Amino acid sequence: MYNKTRSHLSSNDFEFIALTLGRTDSERQAILSVSDDNVIVSHLLHREELFHSILEKRSSLLSVSPSLFFYSMIYQALDFKHLADDDVADYVSGVCVDFTTNDSLFRFTTDVSERMLYFVDLAQ
Repeated sequence: MYNKTRSHLSSNDFEFIALTLGRTDSERQAILSVSDDNVIVSHLLHREELFHSILEKRSSLLSVSPSLFFYSMIYQALDFKHLADDDVADYVSGVCVDFTTNDSLFRFTTDVSERMLYFVDLAQ
């Protein structure tokens, strides 16, 4: 199971998931207690209710991590086309998360200490 993105969810992400999906305090506590179980976390992330909550509440866009945001968006897009796959959604969302900072635009060498030009500069 490829779960790089899902394994980088923050404690704030789990609190958001618990508040969104848990109807009672005991359900919220149960969601928070299974944050280490990759299978259950994946099932929680598949919930369309979570996807809509991220999109509809403006404050949630600032409170969730890029990992949660992109995984939810990409999984739902794949699911809409009946192509949902956890590994694919995790990989694609991981690529999106990597490009939330400009560091990923510099690594065209295996030597991390050497910085290269932007890839758009290389194309000229």
